[in-house]
Amino acid sequence: DYDSMSMNYLVIKAFKGDHFLCVVELPNNSAIITIAEAQTGLGNYALRLHHIGIFDKTILFPFAQVSKEKAKGYDEVVWPSVGPRIMRQAYEVATIYFNSRWGERVRKLSRVHLANPDLFHLARFNANSYGTVLDIFPITWPYPNKLYRWYFKKELSFLNRLKKVVTISDYTRQQLLELYPDADAVTIHQWTEDEFRPRDKEEARRRLGLPLDKKIVLSVGTEDARKNVKI
Repeated sequence: DYDSMSMNYLVIKAFKGDHFLCVVELPNNSAIITIAEAQTGLGNYALRLHHIGIFDKTILFPFAQVSKEKAKGYDEVVWPSVGPRIMRQAYEVATIYFNSRWGERVRKLSRVHLANPDLFHLARFNANSYGTVLDIFPITWPYPNKLYRWYFKKELSFLNRLKKVVTISDYTRQQLLELYPDADAVTIHQWTEDEFRPRDKEEARRRLGLPLDKKIVLSVGTEDARKNVKI
């Protein structure tokens, strides 16, 4: 659809079976922004959120650990205005207090979803900002990097700038609200797409060369102590 102010709109028609529910019009100059490579958990979350179809594009604001060789898979990449890694880390902190390429890019969007708290400070450049909190372990777990612990806590101070906060579990939402009771948080669990579906268990084990009579536990995360991998 198209309105009198010449802004493109994404029109979503909602149905339940054959029953028409409503029409939602959303400005289509919108983006999901993340800081991580597409192959990581954070990057994968942003890309899957984009697949739903309510955001126009994906944008990467690469943090210091992301190399140019790995900054792929997104519609757009906005590099910091500095080069060496140590300077890029300083840039990340400076964007909390000063304008930047990232702030200017966010300002030009009609709607933005900040896919992790490391970018929440950018909500001050766009009143139509939303965000996701996957977990808050840097401030609830004895995180060794004290600078990042300070940085993460600083980012969460911008929660009140977000129109809505998504948490991926009720536990994370509970933790968040205990520390930030004014946060407007809702739980939307992470989802899978068509590549994950029920299959014949025995056939799958045979194809993978796994024993048919054993209980198998799979973990696809890191081995950090906070992940409780040790049994």
